[in-house]
Parts: sequence; structure tokens; C-alpha cells
Amino acid sequence: MFNFRNKRYFGLDLGESAIKLIEVKKTRDGFRLARGRLVELNLDPLFDDAEKRNAVVREKLKELLAKEGITSGVVAISIPSQSVFTRFLRVPKIAKGKIEQIIQYEAQLQVPFPINEVIWSYGVFETYDSPETDVILVAVKKDIVEEKLNILRDMPLEVDFVEVSYFSIFNAIDFVGDIKDKLILDIGAKNTNIIIVEEHKIWTRSILIGGNDLTKAIASQLKISFKEAEAIKRKEGIIASDEQERSRSPHAAEISDAINPVLVEMIADISKSIGYYKSQFGETKVIKEVLLTGGSSRIKNIDRFIKENLDIPTKSFNIFEKIKSDVDFSLSESFLGRMDAAIGLALKTVTPLYTKTNLLPREILKAKGFEKKRWYIFGSLFVGILILASLTNFVIWRDKHKTANLIKASALIERYASFNKAIEALQGEVSGLKSRLEFIENVTERRKEGITVLVEITKLIPDNLWLTEITEEGSVVTVKGKTEGTFENINTFKDMLIKSGYFKEVTVESANVLKDKEGIEDVRVFTIKIVMPSAKPGKEE
Repeated sequence: MFNFRNKRYFGLDLGESAIKLIEVKKTRDGFRLARGRLVELNLDPLFDDAEKRNAVVREKLKELLAKEGITSGVVAISIPSQSVFTRFLRVPKIAKGKIEQIIQYEAQLQVPFPINEVIWSYGVFETYDSPETDVILVAVKKDIVEEKLNILRDMPLEVDFVEVSYFSIFNAIDFVGDIKDKLILDIGAKNTNIIIVEEHKIWTRSILIGGNDLTKAIASQLKISFKEAEAIKRKEGIIASDEQERSRSPHAAEISDAINPVLVEMIADISKSIGYYKSQFGETKVIKEVLLTGGSSRIKNIDRFIKENLDIPTKSFNIFEKIKSDVDFSLSESFLGRMDAAIGLALKTVTPLYTKTNLLPREILKAKGFEKKRWYIFGSLFVGILILASLTNFVIWRDKHKTANLIKASALIERYASFNKAIEALQGEVSGLKSRLEFIENVTERRKEGITVLVEITKLIPDNLWLTEITEEGSVVTVKGKTEGTFENINTFKDMLIKSGYFKEVTVESANVLKDKEGIEDVRVFTIKIVMPSAKPGKEE
């Protein structure tokens, strides 16, 4: 009647260049890899559109499942990171039930699409020594998820999770080792995922430079097709640093010359991302090591190139050296570098992982939740019926009159219980509404105060001075700007802020001269720190 045995668990990464499938099985001593398959799509991104790509993916996936004899199973699939909106938030430490209310409110404010057109989820990163909780909000348009789900329509795999690709890679690497204070670079076909890992949280960004850009550069240099260039990149790809390496293969020198400018641009974007991360979370943050993954991470000497340019120890990461397996995965380097996301997805189907997000449509999640509970409900009802039948026979045997009274009493108790539950439910709704109103009132007041501060500062700006950035942290407002005048203009602006009577304390934190390319003084940049009063002017403390 129930088929609980022999359930199978899969991770399916439908990438830009290939289908990657991993099967994981539970064992007494943990989890093991039972199967790993990679099917190249052989598509040209310059000419093949999304409709053709989806048709090819669906056809090749059907063939793969049939060839492997896969007739049922649970699967997790991924969404490309460039399709996902990501925002990092900090919220007060409150009950978990209320966190979702705050995140939903923030999603409505920050997601750049109508909220009813997206699927959103979030992950919480707990820090015990902080009064705030770090949260990552992810959102994706519904049609993107539906497009992925349609590829698996009528196939024998049941989708339980839809995960962002960079979370899948992080989960796979985190599962097999300590990755605290490390930077993961996933160089995929279409983009590169940057994942910075701290002790209690992760920070991510996606840059639109990937393996396809390297292939296009090789194709242009050698005047060959994209498919030919891709094959040469995988076979002979190298970053040469001397004449011996440049003569390593027939195309080594030309390949190195072609891909070097692309990698320089990639390094520049990675450096900017690291700088932004440190500016947001602390200049003292230390990245101890860079881990490389993704298909193009296997280009020869790319680890050396990144190490020299970022000045951080760098190595290619091989997850197959660290995870138990029933299969010999000693395949090509290209295969090894491209399976991390699929492994992370497969693990998500069998064990709780660090990130808890799931971008499966909510109506499907609710249906699955009921499906999981259904057999427990049926079992409980069946046991209840047996108990009731036994008790009824026993009571009838003892005394029919007592049975009648017992039934009446049971009916009264059930009726009271139903009323009591309804009252408790209404009380809970009233309490929830009060909490929401209080939260909205607090948020509105804070936004109103912020706008007032901005208006007050703007009114006092001299004509030859402009602001570039205003940030607020508690009662301290930091104002950054530029002026074409002298440093006296900056002091004049500071004095005007003080004389306004609106601010408690105004200090010039820094003032420097910017010079143009010829060394001529151009403008002066400055930073002013403003301390807000504890109460508005005109009101008692």
C-alpha cells in the first residue's frame, strides 16, 4: 500500500552548457554519491534562443532518465543566480513568526517587481552576540520558475526544492569542510558567482562574465566557431606566463592572449565586490583563501593568475576528494569542476543544510505539506476508529444507558472545544493585527524622520557644493560630498548645519583634494558626521 522503501534522491543542475545529475543515497554512516552524469547541450549562445534551448534540455533529460532507468525519485533543481534578486537585511531579534512578517514587508518595498508576480524566500543567519539578525532575501519572477518546472513536466522526478545556484554550491562545499573566511568563485558558463563566507553568514554577488566570454574571445582570436572554440578551451585552455608555457600546445599562445583581457576584467569586478563587501561589513574582514569551482575554473594556471592579482591564496576545489562515493568519479577535470551545484542540490533532498530557502511556488509547497501529513492523518483516524469501536462494544456490554450518557457528554465537550478553539483563533488574529499595526507605525515614523533630516540638510547646501552619499546608523548621519570651491566652503556648510539648531553635533571627518590625470587640483571631497538630538527640536527630552 505504501511505497516508503527504495526512495531515490537527486540533484539536477540545468546549466547553460550542460545537464548535471547527481544521485545521493542514505546509509547508516551518512550519505554517499550513488550516480553522477553530465550531458553536454552543444548549444551556441550566439544563435540558439531560450525556446530552442529548453526544448533541447527537455529532450536530452528524457533520454538521460530513460538510459539510467530512473522511474521515480525526489529532485532539487536550481535557478541561475543572474535571474534572482538578492538583498541583505538586518532585523531586530524577535520571534521567528514575526520575522516573516518583516521580511514580507521588506520584499514588497525592495523587490523591483509586483509582489504577486514573484516567488520569494529568505534565510536567517543567527549571531548570538548581536542584537540584530542577518537575513538574506531572494526573489525570482514566477515565470522563470515555471519555465524550469515545465522542463520536468510529465517526467518521473518530483520537484521538492528550487534553489538559487550559488546556495547549492555553498551547501555542497560547506557539507564537506570548514569554509569560514573563504571566497568561493564559481566560474560558470554565463556568469561568475562570488560567495564570501563568514562564521555565521554568507554574502553573494553575481558578475556577468563567465566561461562563454572566454570561449567567444578564443573564437574571435582563432576565427573559428563557438563550438570549436569551446572544445579547444577545454582541451588546451591555459594562461601562459613564459615562452615555455606559450609553446605548450599549438594554440597555447593565442588562447592565453585571447582570454587574458577577459580575466583581467573579471578580476576587476571581483576586486570591486570584495571592496564593497568590506565597506559594508568592516574593513578588517579577512579572506584567507579563494576556492575555485565551475567549468572554466579548470583552465590551466587560472588559480595562479587569480592568486597573483587578488593577493589571496587560491586553489581549485575538488569535492570528489572529500565526499564518500560508490562510483569511480575519476573522470575529466571538466566534469569534476562542474558538479558542485548538483551535489549541493542532491544533499538538500536528504538532509537539512545551512541555507533554508526554497523558491518552489507556495501553492505547491502547501500541497506537498498536506501530502506528507495525509498518511499520518489517515493512520490516526484508523487507530481512532479501532479504539472507538472497542470502547463502544465494551460500554454496550456494560450498560447501554451509560453509553448514551457518555455520547451526550462527549458531544457537549466537543462543542465546547470547538467554541474554545474559535475564540483562541480570534484572539490570535487580533494580537497579530496589533503587532502588524505597531510595526507599520514604527517603520513609518522612522522613514518620516529620515526624510525630514534629508530635507533639512538639502536646504543648507551652498551652490558650489553637492552631496554624493547620505547614510544613517542609529542617531549618526554621515554626509559625503564634493565642492569645486576651497576648504572654507566645507567649513561654511558645517557652520550652517550647526546654526540650523536641528542637529546636536556636526564635525568634519575628512576633507581631501582630488586631482585630475595631469595632477591639477580638481575638486575637494569631504565627509561630515552629524549627531542627531535624542528628541526633536522644540520638544522636551
